[in-house]
Amino acid sequence: MPSRSEITYFGAGPALLPTDVLEKAAQALIDYEHTGLGIAEHSHRSELATNIINEAKADLASYIDIPEDYEVLFMQGGGSGEFSATLYNLVGAWVTKKKAQIVANLKAPEDDPRVEQELRNAVEKELKTDYIVTGGWSQKASEEAKRLLGPEHVNIVADARQINNGKYGKIPEENTWKLSKDAALVYYCDNETVDGVEFPAFPQSLTPGPDGDGPIVVADMSSNILSRRIPVRNFSVIFFGAQKNLGCTGVTVVIIKKSLLPPKTPQPPAALLRRLGLPIPPIIFSYETIAKNNSLYNTLSIFELSVYIAGQVLKKSLSTYNKVEGQEAVAAKKAELIYGALDAHPDVYRVVPDKSVRSRMNICFRVTKNGDTDGTEKAFLKEATAQGLTGLKGHRSVGGIRASSYNSIPLDGAEKLAKFIETFATSCVYDIKDKTCTGDDPLLAPLRYSIASSTKPFSHQSWHTQNSGSVSGLPIIDDTIYALSTAQGRAGIAVIRISGPSCLEIVLDSEALVLYFPNPKTVTGDDVLELHVHGGSATVKAVLTAIPKCSATHRIRYAEPGEFTKRAFFNDRLDLAQIESLSDTLAAETEQQRRAAVRGNSGALGRQYEAWREQLLLARGEIEALIDFSEDQHFDESQAELLQNVTAQVARMLHSIELHEQGSQRSELLRNGIRIALLGPPNVGKSSLMNLIVGREASIVSGEAGTTRDIVEASLDIRGYLCSFADTAGFRSKGSQVLNGADSGAIGAVEEEGIRRAKQRALDSDLVIVLASVEDGQDGPFLQYDQETLDLAAGAEDCLVVVNKQDAVGKEEFEKLLQDFRKAVRIRAPKLAAAQFVSVSCKEAQAGTWESKDPGGIQDVITKLVASFEKMTSMPIDLQDLLGVTERQRQLLVKCRRHLEDFMMEATPEEGLDADAVLAAEYLRYAANCLARITGRDEFGDVEDVLGVIFEK
Repeated sequence: MPSRSEITYFGAGPALLPTDVLEKAAQALIDYEHTGLGIAEHSHRSELATNIINEAKADLASYIDIPEDYEVLFMQGGGSGEFSATLYNLVGAWVTKKKAQIVANLKAPEDDPRVEQELRNAVEKELKTDYIVTGGWSQKASEEAKRLLGPEHVNIVADARQINNGKYGKIPEENTWKLSKDAALVYYCDNETVDGVEFPAFPQSLTPGPDGDGPIVVADMSSNILSRRIPVRNFSVIFFGAQKNLGCTGVTVVIIKKSLLPPKTPQPPAALLRRLGLPIPPIIFSYETIAKNNSLYNTLSIFELSVYIAGQVLKKSLSTYNKVEGQEAVAAKKAELIYGALDAHPDVYRVVPDKSVRSRMNICFRVTKNGDTDGTEKAFLKEATAQGLTGLKGHRSVGGIRASSYNSIPLDGAEKLAKFIETFATSCVYDIKDKTCTGDDPLLAPLRYSIASSTKPFSHQSWHTQNSGSVSGLPIIDDTIYALSTAQGRAGIAVIRISGPSCLEIVLDSEALVLYFPNPKTVTGDDVLELHVHGGSATVKAVLTAIPKCSATHRIRYAEPGEFTKRAFFNDRLDLAQIESLSDTLAAETEQQRRAAVRGNSGALGRQYEAWREQLLLARGEIEALIDFSEDQHFDESQAELLQNVTAQVARMLHSIELHEQGSQRSELLRNGIRIALLGPPNVGKSSLMNLIVGREASIVSGEAGTTRDIVEASLDIRGYLCSFADTAGFRSKGSQVLNGADSGAIGAVEEEGIRRAKQRALDSDLVIVLASVEDGQDGPFLQYDQETLDLAAGAEDCLVVVNKQDAVGKEEFEKLLQDFRKAVRIRAPKLAAAQFVSVSCKEAQAGTWESKDPGGIQDVITKLVASFEKMTSMPIDLQDLLGVTERQRQLLVKCRRHLEDFMMEATPEEGLDADAVLAAEYLRYAANCLARITGRDEFGDVEDVLGVIFEK
């Protein structure tokens, strides 16, 4: 049977289930009761399914003392489904009751037209449903009632926000409640999970009279059922989702008075409801239908498993406590421990709801030190997680901290949380802005050990001053690691770097130079020790062999590839953008590559991406809060206004992302090199020009046409720019003639393939050099060029036109030829009209005459190339850091931009269509996840894979 680690999980739901119950359920899924079939494979009409239902009903009735005149229904749809189901069924019961009264008053048969007319008048004037609004869920229930019935039939008995400055956190005094006469139902939520508000007892004003008559009281007990005794007879309907204190998701339990079901109170015919303008319940929300079929109307057999798990939890509770009173005592003790720890430090903790209505199940509070709430709460959550206390983050609509102390939380789990609350409050005063400490010791960066497993007491050293997010799912490392920092091989000095808590315990040779760097301002954020020893191979090997044999508190081992950098990341010394910049710096071969690499060293890019991510998460949270509580008055904006504000923010972000993409494209030119293709007809001097630029015989030079049949490449550093030149085959298209009828000659299959490759290389290049040359034709000198090369150059990022053999004619004649050539280019290739033209003589450059500072004009070509490089790779001064954006970051930014564009489409639909806020919020989540993958912060699925690749570089 698979096992799992036992954790203390305070999440708001679903709650943890007992491991032994899950083990039984796992076995039941495979083979239930030795039938050879899993529980999900049995028919819901079988005796087995009936037995599961009946046993669960009986155990529930026994545990919380459900009277016999109440029915237990197992349904689907969750608590939100019951907002609708209670309304459908109880309004139907009200109609049945009202119709019977009218028939009696009129002393007429039921089919008398006067009966329906009086009933219609009663619906219009008298039908009311009452809602006591004390938190987000009761607000949601009332809004569903308004949606189904219309606001004229919904009476808000009391709204807690009206007595608490627009916020939840109190329950209005009962003498202020405005209950309707003869309401179809009076709804209240016994425990509000979002706001931490719980009714301390059953409301006195709803108590039924001695004869049992009274309001039709409906209670949502999803989050506190089975945690205390309840006076079941005071309620007409109690409903709750099983996933908090009873079982798993997938089943909703309804406890209803049988007097509200047939035969005493049948539901009105659908036709009558339709004529009265009232909603008709879906068949699976009909209590009458579910009761008639013993909760097995639905045909999904997996439904049996949810009830089976609930039944197993009930059996476990019965065997432990016999009655719910035992669990009630434990719940009270847990709440007392946690609230006691919070109340002991009012300078740090503020419990959100009023003390008189504090929930035992959902304990909501804020944490503040030195006036900073956001940073302190992040530190609280981070350290709590390190100690195995998870699920403490508050609901997205209200923030803060929320400890959900459901029945699955044992008493020692509450004790552990209370102890943590105490120790966190008494640690040194934390200041997120100044990163200072007013305690006795300076606030250091954290030692990376797990508090839960450490013998050291909790102290200020166990949590960060840096508010930069966390890396989810990665191990906390406390080994001491070491590695050779200098190159392998013989040298005068070798440096061995050691990092970790046991650094000072490793000192092998008093004659060696030892440098000690105490945390936190070290390369890794941990203590660092450097041993400078003689660089002989034998000496280095001996030292590396001796280090792990030293006696030390922590394990000493050789570092894995990239592990020093990994620790720097864990300890907030470097973010991922800085680490990628470091990798590029180490790989830089040219000055411009080095400059581009160091742009990411400042951390500005990482901070920018993290700020964007937090901005998107905040916007998403606000949108989703409005989705959940769309009419909630404590929001300052409507959904339309909020979406409008968010779209304005996203529009600005999209513009910034486009600039970052541009920066990445330009920095990639610097990192990977600028690709340059030389194009032109045969024998214009392409190979000669490339050899002169690269300074060596890279390409064959011959008077025979078509010498270059394949692409010849050469790389070099031109004034700090890495360039890759490609000499290509001469263009001689079949049937075409060069200027003045010069013979292009026959083209063979090999040369034709070379021309095809040249075309492809031109399309892939960043800059194209088109060559023409002065030739001597039958009618005198002319400029030879190829039209197709001009067409290819017009589609390139940049182009330089070089005219070779300027020495073949006199200066005046050359100027005339050049002028005619420019005119021809403007006509035949208009896109090249603004291209730079350079005149050279490869022959003079090869001769290297001393009379000229630039023989042959080659330096002029290089100067114009560098000018093009600067134009292709430069950014405005205030955007220079964007040259540090890597290709990995750019790809994620592209994905982020696409998700934001999808958000804009959903948030700003075409005229006549409504904005889809749900889908819009989801696109914001996708975009934020892309940014999280850039920075390595917060939670995303493949974080370890992403970090592993980067660190090992």
